[in-house]
Amino acid sequence: MKNTVITLMMMLLSATTLAEPLSFSSLFADHMVLQREQAIAVWGSGTRNTTVTVSLGSVSQVGKVDDQGRWKVHLPPQAAGGPFKLTVSSGSDTIILTDVLIGDVWLASGQSNMEWKVDWKINNLEAEKKDSHFPKIRFFSVNTDVKLDKQQDVYGSRWQVASEQTVGNFSAAAWFFAKAGFKEKGVPIGIIDSTVGGTPAQGWTPLENLLTLDGYKAVAQDMKNNPDIWEKRIEIRARNEENKRNIIRNDKLTQKFGFHRLSFDDTPWKVVNIPLAEPLSDIVWLRKTIELNHMPKQAQLSLGSITQLAKFYVNGILVEEKTWKDKTKVITLPSNLLKKGQNIIALRVANDWDNKVQVGKDNEVWLSHDGQKMSLAGQWKYNNTVEPPLPEVERISSWPTGLYNAMIHPLTPASIKGVIWYQGEANVDRAQEYQTLFTALINGWRTRFERPDLPFVFVQLAGYLPKKNEPSESDWALLREQQAKTLALPYTAMAVTIDIGEAHDIHPRNKQDVGRRLWLAAKTVAYGDEVDYSGPTYQSLNVDADKASIQLTFKANTPLVMKGDTLKGFEIAGQDGRYYRAQARITGDKTVSISSPNVLKPLFVRYAWADNSSANLYDGYRLPAVPFRSDASH
Repeated sequence: MKNTVITLMMMLLSATTLAEPLSFSSLFADHMVLQREQAIAVWGSGTRNTTVTVSLGSVSQVGKVDDQGRWKVHLPPQAAGGPFKLTVSSGSDTIILTDVLIGDVWLASGQSNMEWKVDWKINNLEAEKKDSHFPKIRFFSVNTDVKLDKQQDVYGSRWQVASEQTVGNFSAAAWFFAKAGFKEKGVPIGIIDSTVGGTPAQGWTPLENLLTLDGYKAVAQDMKNNPDIWEKRIEIRARNEENKRNIIRNDKLTQKFGFHRLSFDDTPWKVVNIPLAEPLSDIVWLRKTIELNHMPKQAQLSLGSITQLAKFYVNGILVEEKTWKDKTKVITLPSNLLKKGQNIIALRVANDWDNKVQVGKDNEVWLSHDGQKMSLAGQWKYNNTVEPPLPEVERISSWPTGLYNAMIHPLTPASIKGVIWYQGEANVDRAQEYQTLFTALINGWRTRFERPDLPFVFVQLAGYLPKKNEPSESDWALLREQQAKTLALPYTAMAVTIDIGEAHDIHPRNKQDVGRRLWLAAKTVAYGDEVDYSGPTYQSLNVDADKASIQLTFKANTPLVMKGDTLKGFEIAGQDGRYYRAQARITGDKTVSISSPNVLKPLFVRYAWADNSSANLYDGYRLPAVPFRSDASH
C-alpha cells in the first residue's frame, strides 16, 4: 500500500512537472495584425502531447503540442478585415486576444536609419505627430538581443495602435511607408520592427549562409564550434556595458568638484585647440574663460558638431543637454546668465558608441551677444582623466548571425507580406563584398520564411560626409553599386535616396521620402502594380568622337528633369581612367550629353559616384536617377 501511494505521488509530481502553461508566441497579442490572403501561422507553447484549438472569428483549427512543448497551426487564408478575437484553448485553459486585424504585415529591419524613431527629431516632427491617427496601422518592436543559437521566441513591446501618443516610438521610415500603404490600399498595416543601430549585414544573416562565404565562414565556423568561448565574451560585454553606462550617467563628481564652475581651478589641466583636430577618449571636460566688458542682454552659444553626448554649462548652470539623437544646435542663453568680467563655459562630453569624442566645427564655435560675435575657437583647457576611464565594450551586435538568431529566426513561422530593409553603412569598410553578403542574407531569409518569392525592398544609402571639389574614389559609392547589383535577385526593388543625405549626419531626418519611395517600390514587387518607383536608370552610352562628348540614354517613364539651373553629378574619363567633372545637359526626353575640356577622347562615365554627391537628375515623379558607372573596371 505504501509503495502504491509513493508511486501515485510520483506520477502526480511528474504530471505537474510536465505541465506547461498554455501561451501564444510573444508576437501574438492584443491589437496585432495578421497577414491577409495567406495561410495564417499561429504558434505558441503548452503541455506536451495535448490538443489545442485556435479560433479566429468563426474559423477554427485543431493542433497538437509536440514533444518539445510547442504547437503551431495554420488557419486558412482570409480577406482583410476585423477586429476579431484570436483564441487558443487546451483543456480548461483559454487565452483570448482582442482587436486583432487582418491586413498586410511587413517586417522592417536593418540598422539605425530604419531604427530611427519619429520622435528622434525627424523633419516636420510636430505636424507629423498630429497627423498620426491611423488606428488600423499597428507596430510591434522586437527588443535588441544577440544569441549564438536560433531562438524560438522574440521579446518585444506590445502591439501599439498608431496615434499621436504612440507614433513617436515608431520607426520613422516604416511609419511613412505604412501610412502611404494604408492610404492607398485601405487595408490594415502591421509593422514588425526588428532593427539595431550600427549593425552589419552579416549579423542578420543565417549561419548556414555565412558558411558559404569566404569572407565570413571562418568566424561563423568558430562560433559554431566554440560556443562557450563566445558566450563568455557576451557575459564580459554585459558587465562592461553596465559599468560604462554608470560612469556616463554619474553626476556625483561634477557636483563634488565643480568642474563646471568659475571657481574651479583648472590650472593643471592641459590645453587643446577647438575644433579638435583629433578625437579625445573617455569622458572629456572642456573649459574656456572669457572676459566681457558688460553684462549682455541677449546671448547665443555655438560649439559646432559634438560627438555625441554632451552637457553644456555656462557659469555653473546647465544650459543644454545633447543626446546621441540630437543635432548640436545654437543655444540661446538665459538672460542675465553672463556677467561683466570673467565667465566660464564648460562642456562635458562622452561617446557611448566608441568612447571617441569630437568637438567643434570650423566657423561654428562662437558666442554672440548684443549683435557682436566672439570666436571661441582656439585654446581650451581640457581633462579626460578627472572621471574614470570608459571600459571598452565589445560590439557583439556586429558578430555574424547573432542578430538573426535572436531577432529574425523566431519570426520566420509568421505569414508576412514582405520585408523593407535599410542597412549598409556598417559594411562600407568591406563594400566590395556587399552584393554577395546581401544576396546570402535575402536567400537565407526566404528559405527560413519558406517564401522563395518573399518581396524584399531596400534603401540605397543616402549621401554622407562632406562633398569634395574633385572626383575621387568612394567606398560609399561602391557599396551603393553593390546594392544595385543585388537587384539581380527576383522580387527585389530599391529606393534611391542619394539626394536626401546630410554631410555631417549619417541619419538624414527626411524619413518621409524614404518611406514614400519604399512604398512605391513595394507596390511593384509585392502588389504587382505598374508604377514608376525608380528614377532614371542608366541604359547605354554613345561616344561622339567629333564633339569629344558622350550621349547617355536612360530608362525612364517620364522626360528627364533636373533640380536647379545646372546639371550636376556627372564625371567623364578617357582610356587612362582619370575622371574629371563633366559639363552635362539634357538633350532629349531620355538622353543627356556630357563632355569635359580635359577629356578629348572620352570613354567612361560616372554619375553620383561620391560619398555625398550634388547629383540632381530626376524624372517627372521627383525620383532621383540611380547612381552608376559605365565601366566597373574604371
